[in-house]
Amino acid sequence: MSAFTRIEAAEDSDFRLRLAGLEDDRPAARIDFAAIWSALYRSRALIAALMAAALLAGVGSILIAQKSYRAQASVQIDPQSARVLDTQDAEPVFSGPEVERLIRTQAEILRTRALAQSVAQAMSLSLDDDILTDGAPAGSPPAAAVVEAVQENLDTEILPNSRLVRISFEHRDPALAAAIANGFADELLKANLRRKVDTSAYSGQFLETRLAEAKRRLEDAERAAIAYARSAQLIDASAGAARGERTGPSSLTTSSLVELNLAYSAARSARVAAEQKWRQLQSAGAMSLPEVLGNGAIQQMTQRRAELQSQYQDELEHRREDHPSVRQLAARIAETNRQIGGLAGSVRSSIRDQYLVAQRQEAALLANVAQLKSATLDEQDRGVRYTILRRDVDTSRQLYDGLLQRFKEVSAAAGISSNNISIVDRAWPPSDPVSPRVPVNMVLAFLVGLALSLIAVFVREMVVDRIRDPEDVIRKLKLAVLGIIPALPKGKNPLQALRDPRSPISEAHNSLQTSLQFASPHGAPASILVTSSRPSEGKSTSALAIAIGFALEGKSVLLVDADLRRPTLHASLKLNNAIGLVHLLTGKKAVDEAVQKTGLANLSFIASGPVPPSPAELLAGPRLNSVLAELNRAYEMVIIDGPPVLGLADAPRLAAAAAGTIFVVRSDGIQGRAAQRALARLTAGRAMILGAVLTRYDASKSGLASEYDEEYYAYGQAAAPA
Repeated sequence: MSAFTRIEAAEDSDFRLRLAGLEDDRPAARIDFAAIWSALYRSRALIAALMAAALLAGVGSILIAQKSYRAQASVQIDPQSARVLDTQDAEPVFSGPEVERLIRTQAEILRTRALAQSVAQAMSLSLDDDILTDGAPAGSPPAAAVVEAVQENLDTEILPNSRLVRISFEHRDPALAAAIANGFADELLKANLRRKVDTSAYSGQFLETRLAEAKRRLEDAERAAIAYARSAQLIDASAGAARGERTGPSSLTTSSLVELNLAYSAARSARVAAEQKWRQLQSAGAMSLPEVLGNGAIQQMTQRRAELQSQYQDELEHRREDHPSVRQLAARIAETNRQIGGLAGSVRSSIRDQYLVAQRQEAALLANVAQLKSATLDEQDRGVRYTILRRDVDTSRQLYDGLLQRFKEVSAAAGISSNNISIVDRAWPPSDPVSPRVPVNMVLAFLVGLALSLIAVFVREMVVDRIRDPEDVIRKLKLAVLGIIPALPKGKNPLQALRDPRSPISEAHNSLQTSLQFASPHGAPASILVTSSRPSEGKSTSALAIAIGFALEGKSVLLVDADLRRPTLHASLKLNNAIGLVHLLTGKKAVDEAVQKTGLANLSFIASGPVPPSPAELLAGPRLNSVLAELNRAYEMVIIDGPPVLGLADAPRLAAAAAGTIFVVRSDGIQGRAAQRALARLTAGRAMILGAVLTRYDASKSGLASEYDEEYYAYGQAAAPA
């Protein structure tokens, strides 16, 4: 093959790929719903059988299963905890996680074996109550079997966003189911209250023991403190005070020192104040002291003096100084000044006396304080041990008082405990069973049947790998679909259908002929081989139809029967098979001697001739290419009906010699792997494959029927002339 021929073949291949939509840069594969529907439609009988079996099984399970009833009771769980050493008995404040943990704890208590055993004992349940399930262990003691059955049929549920717990019990007897559900609620309340009572009793015993021990320790501490005080000659000045009110000194010496020190501080302050007044008096004079200025008598005399001085000035304006009235006023002013000076001197003497008295008192108190300091220091050395003993007494007394108060409260509240669990809704015998649930069982049966059906369809499609529709040809064989030949009705001959130009077969082959015109950029090839994977796939009929179609277009067409093993075209055309292709390949006859007229204008025929001993060797000889070249020079189109590909070497050799090859595939007649192997053989023989023709295609069997599939080829057949 020349370089030009290879380039031209590559262009033809690209053209056919674009025609079929099979370019290498096509988008990624996506879910083919049409193929899925086709697979389901083909397996509709199997799907219907599996679905019917599953639904019948569901109905059988409903009829066979025994009815079961579920009774429900509801309890409310409030957050509350027992308190032993606290003076309150109110509900504590819990956070969100704590409340949830408390409710979950109570729900788990409901599922414990101990509570189930309490319910069984309280209700006197036994084997006669028919509460055992099929899963009860054989040979178990009756009580253990009953408890286990009660646990298995119990269910608890914490209702969201609430403090409610729902208690459900399932049994075939509705009355017994309600009674056991209520029994669980009652036993939960009793068990919770019993725990509180036990806790209260334990608290009382614990407090009583600790109270006796605290009392003994308090008495021992008081005896030790008194004994040491007597031996050390210590007198407690605060012994008469109430408990908890001892804020002053604890001995007489210390108390006296504190009081005397306070008196000394006051005397010292008084002496300092008196000394300041005396020094101010000495430096500034008596009339500058506040005590003098604030004296009422001095203030009156000062005011009287001011009045006399005013009168004296008035008199001087009118009289002389030696006038009797002026002299009299001057004498009175002098007397007033003498009296004021006398009173000021008295105040001065009083301030000096106060200073001297305050000085003597300060000195006396200072001497007493110094004496008591020495006595207090000596007493403190002896009072360290006493202080420690008094501290032990106070601590023991506080512990004893606290325990005594709590013991009184616990004793008063003994036997009175609030329960934080209450029954909100008691269970009633249900009227409707919870199982078997008809809708649920039927839905489950439907889903199981659907799953089995899908699995069966998938397995069937994987095992039965057949080419059924054009999509399978494109997907599995990677070939362009040149034509789709519909299946013939039963009892109808293909040749008879081809004679009718408006039959679906004729229209389908006309469409095939049109596709061949665009099979390459140069139109239909001059020589075309029609072959298939196996016999009986419609290749001979397709070859005849293609030849007739091109002959009707006015082209000179030669139809060659190259199936040297099982020739059939001469019988269909009712022509002689005595001389044919065999004679041309052996060189015994010329082309003119082998060509026969078919009765159709522009269409000639060469039969295969007698079956040779070795068809493969005959086709492998050098005469095949020269014969085809001679036929191509004599006719515009040469249509070759070749043998099947699998198992024979004839078809690959014919495909290599022909300008183009048409691969015929029978719908639902061959597996995809077999067709792929046949194509691989043709490709290995350097065949130029134009595309595939799908024969005997019935769209209604695959569920892909459409107006195009069923009515296009019949378009206009029923239309009456206008």
